[in-house]
Amino acid sequence: MKTLNTILFAIMAISLAAQSTKNKSIMSKNVTEVVIYQIKAEKIKDFPTILERVRANVSNAPGFVSYKTLRWTKEPNEFIASENTFIDIVEWKTLDDAAKAMKEAEQNPAFGEFFGSIEKITVMGHFDFYK
Repeated sequence: MKTLNTILFAIMAISLAAQSTKNKSIMSKNVTEVVIYQIKAEKIKDFPTILERVRANVSNAPGFVSYKTLRWTKEPNEFIASENTFIDIVEWKTLDDAAKAMKEAEQNPAFGEFFGSIEKITVMGHFDFYK
């Protein structure tokens, strides 16, 4: 049940991102990368700085379109998420662009601190809009 709720939470987040985009026809051609993860409690204080470094690197990758991060709102559904739960929604022009960026990130020391701050990844995948 917890996994189903997490997936539904991700779908709602993607839907909200799509609604906030002015040109939906462009967005529908892109690939959306969704990562739902929890940050280690001892890394929360430093996470804004860590995330900004990651965004700076990702935004320079070929095929990058946009990067949004959502944080749990502390609603009373603690069985679904916690204050350390984040969702990254990254738009890429193609799935190949996303795959190449991930390969480079795995070898880039700038991402080591980000990967080291993650306690758990619940969902990580690439999606396109379903009509």
